[in-house]
Amino acid sequence: MRQPVIHLDVLFAGSSIFENWRQADKLIDSATMRNAAIGGTETSEWRPMLGPLIAKHRPRVCCLYIGSNDVGRGRAIDRILANTVRLLEIVKGMSPATKLLYFSIIRSADKAARYADLDRIEQTVRQRDASDALVDFIDNYPVFFASPHDYQV
Repeated sequence: MRQPVIHLDVLFAGSSIFENWRQADKLIDSATMRNAAIGGTETSEWRPMLGPLIAKHRPRVCCLYIGSNDVGRGRAIDRILANTVRLLEIVKGMSPATKLLYFSIIRSADKAARYADLDRIEQTVRQRDASDALVDFIDNYPVFFASPHDYQV
C-alpha cells in the first residue's frame, strides 16, 4: 500500500549543521517544514534515506547540507562526488518541481588540507546549478568568514 503524500513547504536534510538548527521552523510563518537532518551522517547514508523523504513529502524546497562528514573522515573525493551527484538526482528525479538548495560545506580549519576537494564538490554542484533553474548553490563561506563590517543590521 502506498504511503500518502504529506506535502511540505521545506525539507531540511543532511548532517549536524542542519540537525542542530533549532529555529529553522521560525524562518517563514505558516510554512510547513521538517528537519530530517541527522548529525554525523555521510553522503552514502543519505542515498537510501533521501528518496523516501522526497516521495513522502514532495517538498516545494529541499535544503541539503551534505558531505562535511565525508570530507572530515577522509573519504575519497570521487566517492563524495558520486554520492552528491546521486543525491541531487534523487531529489530532481522524484520531484522535478522541488527547488533544491545545496548549502556548501563549511571551510573549517580541520578541513584545510582538503580545500581543493571542497572546490571540486562546489564546482560540481555549481555546474548543476547553472543547468537547472530549480537548483541553487548556497555559499556558506561569507557567513562564517566575511568581515563583520560587511553586514548591516
